[in-house]
Amino acid sequence: DEALKKSVYLCIAEIERKWTQPVWNWGLIFNQFLVIFGQRLNR
Repeated sequence: DEALKKSVYLCIAEIERKWTQPVWNWGLIFNQFLVIFGQRLNR
């Protein structure tokens, strides 16, 4: 169980390190998150 969590974490960290492009249409996506999750998100 812990090995799986560590593996997923390391994969995400590697992808995040290589990510250079902005998220397409982020404003629209963030507004949808606000509708779903309310003020739990900070701008």
